[in-house]
Amino acid sequence: MRVLSTDKADKREALRRGWQAVSAELVALVDSDVVWAPGAADAVRAPFADPRVGGVATAQYALDPDSVWEFAGERFKGQGRLPAFTVAGQAMMCLIGRTAIYRRTVLTDVADAFVNESFLGRRCAVGDDTRLTELTLRAGYRTVFQRTAKVWSRYPGTGREFLGQRLRNARNFWRVRLTALVTGWGWRYPYPCARRPRHGSSRAGTPSPGGTSPPRSPSISY
Repeated sequence: MRVLSTDKADKREALRRGWQAVSAELVALVDSDVVWAPGAADAVRAPFADPRVGGVATAQYALDPDSVWEFAGERFKGQGRLPAFTVAGQAMMCLIGRTAIYRRTVLTDVADAFVNESFLGRRCAVGDDTRLTELTLRAGYRTVFQRTAKVWSRYPGTGREFLGQRLRNARNFWRVRLTALVTGWGWRYPYPCARRPRHGSSRAGTPSPGGTSPPRSPSISY
């Protein structure tokens, strides 16, 4: 394992520095408290057999929850609707940042736009996962959900933390949707862009977009 440090507290710049330091075909952006299930690495590689896929989301759960707010945080990620995004829209509007996998070439191409994002004249510091997903879609790639790639992490444990997280998520949600509709690129993905589904279960399956795994699995850096 190689550890890189940064001179300033800037998450987006730190992420860019990380993916610029690796040579693997795939890059996993992972929060520090995340635990992967056995086989998760193989599961997240499978969709990349389809060259149109630029990013993959994982199935994320609360790690040892002991409060109602942690259960609520997991529930409000709305994972029941994600298979529908993959099947109907061939796109997800946010690969949640706890664990998301991207093609390194995609990250390299969008790096400047990612680090220097601004909205209404102000530089954006939060919502990095939403921004990376947006840039991947704008580049013409698909973003999909892989239900068999399971990970666990901590969720907000108090009501105040939970509501703060929901507020940040809502701001990021509307910033990206408004940008997508105004600039026009979102109309290529009308299902996930124009509609915010209710949180709940979905009966849609979760295919691996490439069908079977490729003869040679792409390498992945964490």
